[in-house]
Amino acid sequence: YQWQKNLMTYISYSEGFKAGGFNTLGEAPPVDEETVENIEIGMKSSWLENQIQLNVSAFQYDYSDLQNHELDGPAGSVPTYNLRNVDAEGQGVEVEFKWQATPDLLLSANYAWLDTEYTQWQFFPWEEDEIQQGIPVDDLTGQPISGMPKIQYNIAVDYFSEFSHGDINWHFDYAYSSERQQDIDGPALAVLPYDPAQVTGLTPDNKVDAYGLANLRITYLPNDSELSVALFARNLFDEEYIYGIGGQAMSVGSPIANPGLPRMYGVEVSYNF
Repeated sequence: YQWQKNLMTYISYSEGFKAGGFNTLGEAPPVDEETVENIEIGMKSSWLENQIQLNVSAFQYDYSDLQNHELDGPAGSVPTYNLRNVDAEGQGVEVEFKWQATPDLLLSANYAWLDTEYTQWQFFPWEEDEIQQGIPVDDLTGQPISGMPKIQYNIAVDYFSEFSHGDINWHFDYAYSSERQQDIDGPALAVLPYDPAQVTGLTPDNKVDAYGLANLRITYLPNDSELSVALFARNLFDEEYIYGIGGQAMSVGSPIANPGLPRMYGVEVSYNF
């Protein structure tokens, strides 16, 4: 609904569908189709003659038979990748903000909060056998969905300097991601007696730790030329972080952690034609 020229609110409902399929390796049964229902409400607005833009949204979604991809298998066998059906839900808020503070200075920021959990965890046939035998089996009911951080945000500053021979754009941005469950493999595979607390980028309970990355870029744009030159530095503060753990090698006693790139800097020359 358009309340006035620069203010709009909305509400939406949507459904999604993903076909079922077969697990071609191992002993896992076929997987059912996956469905999701999503409700979202929000506001889009601009203020002070479009100097400020503010967008806010809140959403809630509900998965039925979410297809979860994992490396698993019966005890004593070589684990294979299999899909299992689980139920999950989540709700969150997103905020987007831009402010043209002066003709030369632009400030922008985004913030996202997401709360998720598995509401029902279906077991593979061999896990059901282990449960009957009294063997502990991972049940992630009530745990966050793998690979989804609870908080993410970023801020950016752009400043333009005018000179007689051209312009310079000064750009700085910082992005933060909170800790999250490990990615695609689901439950941790305790195949080696290693201490996650001693691994940079992991939390003591084997989650991917929070991290923040800063980037700086200075671009020179000469007048009457299609050429531009930029100096850049990525991961400016040389943050040590991990963006993922897991993989097939874990099944044979070799836990894998994938570290992010260290600080990198350089020069970039571009020509537009």
